[in-house]
Amino acid sequence: MPLSDNSLIPLYRQVMDSLSADIENGTYPVGARIPSETELSDIYGVSRITVRRAVTELSSEGILTKKQGKGTFVNAPKLSTKLYQSCIADTFQEMCDRAGRKSSFSLLGREVVRCEDSREASFFAPVGCDRLIHIMRILYVDDVPLALDDSLLPYDEFSYMVDADMTSKSMLDVLRERGARERGKGTFTKIDLVRATRDVASSLCVSEGEPLWLRVRHAVDDEGVPLYVSRCHIVGSLYSIGIQG
Repeated sequence: MPLSDNSLIPLYRQVMDSLSADIENGTYPVGARIPSETELSDIYGVSRITVRRAVTELSSEGILTKKQGKGTFVNAPKLSTKLYQSCIADTFQEMCDRAGRKSSFSLLGREVVRCEDSREASFFAPVGCDRLIHIMRILYVDDVPLALDDSLLPYDEFSYMVDADMTSKSMLDVLRERGARERGKGTFTKIDLVRATRDVASSLCVSEGEPLWLRVRHAVDDEGVPLYVSRCHIVGSLYSIGIQG
C-alpha cells in the first residue's frame, strides 16, 4: 500500500492500516513475526519513529505483541459475540434531540482516495468502486467533543458528498435527504475499548491514553450491498452503551 504525505490520515496511521490489512489477508498470520522496524521503514519509506508509533498503537489495540529480544508478533483475534437489534438505532442527531441535548459538528477534512489503498478495499469490492470519499468530523454534545468520526463511502454513488454540508447534520440524515439506499439489518457494528492516541486525544480534547469506545460500522443495505464504513472514537466518560434483552 503506497503512503501519501498529502492524506488526511497521518503516516503512522497509514502504516497501521496497511499492517492491519496484511494481518487480515494472511500475509502475517497469527503467531507470525512481522518485519523489524528497520525493515518496515524501508518497506514504507518512512522513518523508524513513524513505524515504531504504528507498531506501538497496534500493540495497544491488542493486535500485536512485542517480545523483548525476539521481535513483534501477531496476536490471535479477540473473542467476540454478536448482539442483535430489531430496529435501526438513532442517528447521533436524533439521539441528542431525544435527550434534550445540543448536537453540532465540525469538518476536519474531506478527500477522494483510491479504494485499493484502503484497508476496507475488500468490503467495497462488491460495488466495484475504484475511489472512495473519506470524511473526518468531530461530533459535539453541548459544544463538548464527544466523538471523532472517520467515514468512507463509494465515490461513484455518493459523489455529492464531496460538496455536501457536513457541519449541521448527521451523515445518515444527509444521505436520506438525497434518497440514498437505507442502512439494512445486515449492517455489522463492532465496539472495542481502546486508549486515545496522541492525534485522537488532541481532536477530542482529552488526555493521551484516556479510555475510548471504538465503534467500527460496516453498513450495508437490505440486499447486503455495501454502503459505507465508519470508524468512530467516542469519549468513554461521556457515552454509555445499553443492551436490551
